[in-house]
Amino acid sequence: MKKKKKASKTYFKKMIFLYTFLIAFTSVILTLYFYKEYSGVVQRNYYDDSINELKKDMLAFRDLENEAHQIYTTINIDSEANRFISLTQFNPTTHYRTYLDLKKIMMINPYVYAIGLSNILTEDTIFCGKDTLNLEEGKQKLLDGKGPLVYTTELTGIDDGKKALVFAYPFYAMTYNDAPNGVFIVMDQAYISEHILGPYSCEQVIADRNNNILLHIQDEKISDDQSYLNASLAWIDGENQDTGSHIFTFNHTKYICSFAKETASGRKYLSLTTYDRLLSSMTQRRNIFLSISISIMFLSLLLQFFISRKLYQPIKTITTELGNSKFNTNEAVTTTNEFEMIHHFYTMAMDEINHLEQEKAILACKQKNELLRDLILNSGENSETLEKLEKGEYHIPFEGMFLFSVVIDKSLDNSLFFPLVRARIQQLMNDSLTPAFYLENISLRVNEVVGLINAQDTSNVVTFDILVKALEKIKEEILGEYPISLTIGLDGIFASAKDCNKIYQRVKELQNNRFVMGDNQIIYPKRVMELFENPITYPDKIITEIVQSIIRNNQPDFEEKLDAFIETLRQYTYKTASLLFARLYLDVLSSMQNTGSHVENDYLEGWISLPGTLEEGRSVMFNLFKGYQKRVYEVEKMKGNKHYQNVKESEAYVMAHYTDLNLNVDVLADRYRYSSSYFARIFKSINGLYINDYIRQVRIMKAKELLQNSDLTINEIAVATGFTTSNYFYSIFKKETGLTPATYRNVT
Repeated sequence: MKKKKKASKTYFKKMIFLYTFLIAFTSVILTLYFYKEYSGVVQRNYYDDSINELKKDMLAFRDLENEAHQIYTTINIDSEANRFISLTQFNPTTHYRTYLDLKKIMMINPYVYAIGLSNILTEDTIFCGKDTLNLEEGKQKLLDGKGPLVYTTELTGIDDGKKALVFAYPFYAMTYNDAPNGVFIVMDQAYISEHILGPYSCEQVIADRNNNILLHIQDEKISDDQSYLNASLAWIDGENQDTGSHIFTFNHTKYICSFAKETASGRKYLSLTTYDRLLSSMTQRRNIFLSISISIMFLSLLLQFFISRKLYQPIKTITTELGNSKFNTNEAVTTTNEFEMIHHFYTMAMDEINHLEQEKAILACKQKNELLRDLILNSGENSETLEKLEKGEYHIPFEGMFLFSVVIDKSLDNSLFFPLVRARIQQLMNDSLTPAFYLENISLRVNEVVGLINAQDTSNVVTFDILVKALEKIKEEILGEYPISLTIGLDGIFASAKDCNKIYQRVKELQNNRFVMGDNQIIYPKRVMELFENPITYPDKIITEIVQSIIRNNQPDFEEKLDAFIETLRQYTYKTASLLFARLYLDVLSSMQNTGSHVENDYLEGWISLPGTLEEGRSVMFNLFKGYQKRVYEVEKMKGNKHYQNVKESEAYVMAHYTDLNLNVDVLADRYRYSSSYFARIFKSINGLYINDYIRQVRIMKAKELLQNSDLTINEIAVATGFTTSNYFYSIFKKETGLTPATYRNVT
């Protein structure tokens, strides 16, 4: 029991651990899942927003570029500017007028920080603005590029070191083949960056084709090391798409980069932010969610501890009670947990219930068969049997029922077949008849099965011919499997259960007709009436001639007369034919008796148990003829034996004193002054039986007569025939006849 208690605690701990693990696992998995899914959504939204913002920056920069180009166009058509560009030598007046026009143009546009105009021939430069711009760098770029360009540089003067965004345009004086003069429109890079890129929670960059940064809004929270920008720009150069986003790692920091490119100008628009910054708010929410989940987990753990303990109490009570039951085996004690123990107890209990139900079903079937057997065999008052049938709730539809009997021929040499064949007959009856009929089959004797049969469903018409065909099929199948002979008798119809014995007796009378109808017949009233319609007078003359041929020892005449007698018997019913055969048999026995042969010992059993068929009767009579001639010869031979008369007198003595309980070989030997062993040998040589066997046969013969012709009880008959006890009489009678005394009385 200590093992069982330990198992209970172990299971309780396992259950708590399992619940805790499930809640924790579920919380973590859900958190990570939603974190991953949400981070993906945030990332995709960031990509989309970044690309859209970059497209806006692209449009804004194009607008800025268009404004610079309009300024350039205004300067290009200005007469003073053209006059200044056309100078071949320095002219202060033209220089000043042009300066004033440039200043007017600069004042119109708020983005313009300064405007520069250079004349290559005079090497003169007009610069209108606060600070000074090194235009030599711009002139060289124009000479190299021979087209408009945008670049960044530093101013000198008041805002020394200030970054400027310069739009440089070529200004041709005469023809396009000449070296271009230049128009330089200068803008404050910081101001323009803030205006175009605007406030945005990330780092934004606009770079030219050569990855020179034109505009830049730096995120203060991103590293001051700008090397990651070069890595991003290098990645963008390798991309074939106009827009895109990706995550890259630089110096152990993950960056999210989105870009847009202009194919014509080669400019790149870039936005950058760190991965942690993007997801920082979500990470914080994730941590909050995890904290809440852990708190809920511990609260749930506490609640489930108390709830589980409360729920576990009935299980503990059950296991304690089961531990005191008869099912508490070593196997139950060593089970892993109490649920397996309960399952073990349940399995054992169900097995026992099923076993008991099977035993009950078997006993109920046996009891029903015993009750039906009693109804069939007993012709007396059966109220007690009927009451037992009713109490047992055996709902048997007796009304309208038929009864048939299948008898296995006992003349076969090997009676060991009988139980096997009987079981096979019952199986075939169930398989062939139960689909259409209600059936009760009863093993009445070792060689007989009785079936009570009725229509299964009143709405289903089942004719008598269908029943006969079904029985015929059973008969043919059995005959095909075993070397036997069968007789099936069929009769009905029942009015109630009280008709069982009456109809059974009619069926047995029908089966007796196999004596004239032959083997393997299905016999029913109509069949008998069809065969035996015209009554014929008794063949007394043939019987007399047969007896005379036996007495004269004329075998050919005996065989001829016997064949004529057999053919005559085929025209009679069993009752008439059996009486005529018995009469012939007794006449022959009477002739044998006149010879001095002891007929009771040798042939009396022949007329008590008649042959099954006329063919068998022919064989019996032929053997009787042979035996008769043999006995005549033996009697004549033994009459010269000096002990013959004493043996014959002892036989007569036994017939007169068979009721004497002390009658035995010693009494007879002493009577004729022989030793017991010597007289036994003499008696056996003349009579053919040992003395005690002869005494027993005489007593059995007399008991049969009393069972048939008297109302004495079986105990009274046992005493009247010289048996010491009724049990001994019962045992000897069944051994000699194969039937109990009560059964013999009922069936004969």
